[in-house]
Amino acid sequence: MSIIDWLSLLISAIPAALVGFLFGWVEKRLSKLDEKRTKAQKEREKRNQEAERIRQQQMLFLVQMQEAIAALSTATAKAVQRIPDAHCNGDMSRALEYARHIKQSQRDFLQQQGIKHIYEDD
Repeated sequence: MSIIDWLSLLISAIPAALVGFLFGWVEKRLSKLDEKRTKAQKEREKRNQEAERIRQQQMLFLVQMQEAIAALSTATAKAVQRIPDAHCNGDMSRALEYARHIKQSQRDFLQQQGIKHIYEDD
């Protein structure tokens, strides 16, 4: 083989080597970007899960506060009814009955949701 043949072979191999190098570099770059994207997605999912946990805790506090307010209101209404000079009309009795009904409806709803969640597929 002559020098010209070797040069010819070398010259034809350079573009192939450059293209191979460029494809390797692009593939490595895309792999790094994909890893970053995957990591960012996992972090977003983690933040979303934490935000959902906080929302659920907040909802629990709201329900507990409603129950506390209902209990306080009921106790106050019953105390006022026992005062001889209070002259309570039927509004107080209807309000107490309505509060009892709503409390029971809420309890039934929450129980239904709890049972539904237990048997629901994730």
